[in-house]
Amino acid sequence: MVNMERWLNKVAVVTGASSGIGAATAKNLIKAGFQVIGLARGIERLNELKSQLPFDERQQLTVSHCDVSCTESVDKAFNEILEKFGGIDVLINNAGCVIGGQLCTMDIEDLEKVLQTNIMGVVRCTQIAFKSMRERDVNGHIIIMNSVVGHKSISPGLVDTEMIHEKVRQRHGKCMLDPHDVAHAILYALSTPVDVQVHELIIRPLGEIF
Repeated sequence: MVNMERWLNKVAVVTGASSGIGAATAKNLIKAGFQVIGLARGIERLNELKSQLPFDERQQLTVSHCDVSCTESVDKAFNEILEKFGGIDVLINNAGCVIGGQLCTMDIEDLEKVLQTNIMGVVRCTQIAFKSMRERDVNGHIIIMNSVVGHKSISPGLVDTEMIHEKVRQRHGKCMLDPHDVAHAILYALSTPVDVQVHELIIRPLGEIF
């Protein structure tokens, strides 16, 4: 972890922090010196994540319930963050959901769930974080986790997380990224000088055909 001094004790918010890429990223950010707020729907799993940290790192992680598909839930969680910490310096938009199907034939309720979580949730979290950064005139950072199927920002290939269907895991199990591979990429993007931004980054496991 190089060139991370400017982020020491800064505030980083990670959505979908209870497992997979989000949990790995939260751990990496803590080791880099951030004060991390982990958000997810499952508060129990967030508390479990906190309990797994070394004792001296636990005070750097604050956990809070947040369903990014619900505007009221996002506003409540972020207002509490702003009130307690005074602002947001880094936002990792990681929360997301996967529901199989095609646009032409998907159940409309499933499609709405995907859109509310993966698009509108990102929009609302980003709006609040950006407003905080602009009002305080800080050189913050907003990272949007994506997928190679919708390439933009940081786009990992197949990652071994709970979102992966078992049939896909059986077929591609030897060619999947570890969540920490993606978390390291996030730290790389944050470690660049203040006048350098990584706008797109594609990460694929060796041999992936997904």
